[in-house]
Amino acid sequence: MFVKITKPLLILFILVNGIQIYAQDTIRTQSPVETTKVDTNQALSIKEQKTPRTFGKIFKGKPGRALIYSFILPGAGQVYNRKYWKLPLVYGALGGIGYSIYFNRDQYKRFDDAFRMRVDLGNDSKDEFQNILPLQGINSYRKFYDKNLQRSYLGLGLVYLLIGVDAFVDRHLLEFDINENLSLHLYPEFQKQSSQIKFMIAFK
Repeated sequence: MFVKITKPLLILFILVNGIQIYAQDTIRTQSPVETTKVDTNQALSIKEQKTPRTFGKIFKGKPGRALIYSFILPGAGQVYNRKYWKLPLVYGALGGIGYSIYFNRDQYKRFDDAFRMRVDLGNDSKDEFQNILPLQGINSYRKFYDKNLQRSYLGLGLVYLLIGVDAFVDRHLLEFDINENLSLHLYPEFQKQSSQIKFMIAFK
C-alpha cells in the first residue's frame, strides 16, 4: 500500500522530526547545567552554614578573648591587655555600685519591716519609727530606697558590661598600625604673586 506524500505532509514530517531532535539535544545540554546549578546552590548553602555569624565573630581573636576574660572575671581583660592602671578604676566602680546595693537594700529592709509592722499592729506597733513617722511617710521612704536599689542593680549590670567593652575596644586599638607612614600633615602654602594662603594635606 502506497501513501501519496504531498508537500504539506512532507513539511509536517520534517517539522516533527526536527522538534524531537531539538528536544533531545536540549535535555542533554541542560541536564549538566541544572545539575551544576543544584550542586552550586548546595555548596553555597553549606558554606553559609559553616560561616560564623556576626555575633560569633565578636568572641574570636585577641579582642574577643579579652572580652570573654572580662565577663568571667572583671578586670581580667584589662590584665590581658596589660593595662594594669585600669584595675583601680574597674574595682573602684564595682565597689561603689556594691556599696550602693548594700546601703539601699539595708534601708529598704528597715522601712519595709516597719511598714508591715505598722499595718499589722496599728497603734500597738513597736517599730523604730513609732511617734517619728506616720504610715504614709514610712511607705514613701520604703518606695524611695526600693527604687534606688533597682537602679543600683541596673548600674551594676551596666558597669559589668562597660568593663568588657573597654577591654574589647582597647585590644582592637592595640593591634592598629600607628606607623608614621600612615600619618598626614597639614601645612600652609604661600603664593608670592597673590595674597592667598592655601592649606595643603600631605599623606605619607
